[in-house]
Amino acid sequence: MVTTIAVPPHLDVSRVAGYIESCRVADGGYFFAQIPPAGGQDTYFALACLRLLGREPQDVPGVRRWVEEWRRKHSNVWGIHSIYLLFGLLEELGESLNLARPYAAAVASEENSLGGYGAYDNVYVQTASELLATYEAVSVLTRLGCAVNHDRVEGFLSRYRQRDGGFGVRRSTLASTYYANATLAQFGKPAASMEGANLYLRRRARRWDVSFLDDVFWLIQGLSLTGSSAAFAHDAATHVLACQRAQGGFARAPAIGIPTLEYTYYALQVLDSVGLLVRGGER
Repeated sequence: MVTTIAVPPHLDVSRVAGYIESCRVADGGYFFAQIPPAGGQDTYFALACLRLLGREPQDVPGVRRWVEEWRRKHSNVWGIHSIYLLFGLLEELGESLNLARPYAAAVASEENSLGGYGAYDNVYVQTASELLATYEAVSVLTRLGCAVNHDRVEGFLSRYRQRDGGFGVRRSTLASTYYANATLAQFGKPAASMEGANLYLRRRARRWDVSFLDDVFWLIQGLSLTGSSAAFAHDAATHVLACQRAQGGFARAPAIGIPTLEYTYYALQVLDSVGLLVRGGER
């Protein structure tokens, strides 16, 4: 089987893949700084990037060994985010998610008094959104077939809905709007239930009111939930390609920043979501 990739102009897939593999370190995982030890998040981003490019890691057995060693260390896998990362790593390697089933109870125990998961007050300043933990917890529990009280979660999310249709604490943000709607999508909610958020996102997209690659990611992924992202393919691709660096990876902003695996993943996922990085069939 040959996987073909339709790419936007000037994106050298081999160069991007080369950058990703340059971040593989001696212990078998990946780290953007290119020195051991590898990290769970960077290893996940590396594997996801290679999948989007239609590639496999150069040393699949080595990555599998690293993931196995990483997950067996309790300090690595203990909270919602790290358990969510473990699920992502297992999925990218084609492993059974049953390996992570023992962690389901730990995730369920993080349900907060308002019906969401994790902290909802005094959230760590570097957290992308106060709704991130709820999205990740629901993702883990849903994929394991565990019971999730949809009404309680929806009630929690509704606390953050703003008049303009988006979600956020004091005002709508791209991150919170994306994570709220991505959570609802896991409940099988129809696109119509996200119409308000879609209008907010489309207004932001028409103004192209974004500065950073993570903003572009949340904006385009949010629009993808209602099938509205393709209309903004040109702006998205232009912004993404401006963030690419000579090494092949992508930085957070066009003008400043070094390439990382995280932003390279955001770049490739955006291109994929607007139909410019699409796997073809057999040839």
